[in-house]
Amino acid sequence: MSSQRRSPAKNQPRHSKDDALESREYQFLLEGCYQLDDDYFSLEARLVVLLTGRLGMRVGELIHLQEDWIDWRDRMIRIPDYHPCSKGKDGGICGHCRQLAQQQVKHNDDLDLEEALRHRWQPKTDAAARSIPFDHDARVEIAIEQYFDKYDEFQGSHSVAHRRITRAAEQIDELDEDSIYPHALRATAASYLASQGIDTIALQSMLGWSQLSTAQRYVRRSGDRTRKALQAAHSR
Repeated sequence: MSSQRRSPAKNQPRHSKDDALESREYQFLLEGCYQLDDDYFSLEARLVVLLTGRLGMRVGELIHLQEDWIDWRDRMIRIPDYHPCSKGKDGGICGHCRQLAQQQVKHNDDLDLEEALRHRWQPKTDAAARSIPFDHDARVEIAIEQYFDKYDEFQGSHSVAHRRITRAAEQIDELDEDSIYPHALRATAASYLASQGIDTIALQSMLGWSQLSTAQRYVRRSGDRTRKALQAAHSR
């Protein structure tokens, strides 16, 4: 059975919430991670898919993730409000941070590129500096433990994270690898958490959104949440 997911028309904007994976699709994607031949690729793919698709981390957060951010006692990933980027060539600033700095300069006449680069890496917004619990999902917990048993930071780049997702999707006939990408997996996490009954304030905090209205949109769209409410009402 091939995927029924449609790719957007050419030149049309892609909305990540519309590309959020259904539960079955997400489980297939995880299965694709395990089917990768290379053990390192498989491990890294699982980390990418689980941290974006279940914890809702942004790809910029993921690629700068270091073990120093992990509170093993409290089982939290603590996203800092600043962390110097050394992911680029010879320990310099990575292409992802440089691109963001250039965009910032383009929209701020009082800022030059050198100054913008000095403040990289930074989370997208003030609200994005947050603590993300991970002990509620054993698969996430295990993936983090296994990866950081071997490495003290995420080894890849933005393009690497995207390639791991694509390679995993390519293993499964039911998936359309062209419509699965890091921000769609972040939307997948938001949809999943909303379906599990998490309230809007907790969802906003978990995903690091500035506006509560963003969380409210996911809660309103959750058919699973509505179904559970109806079942609870009719079981009385």
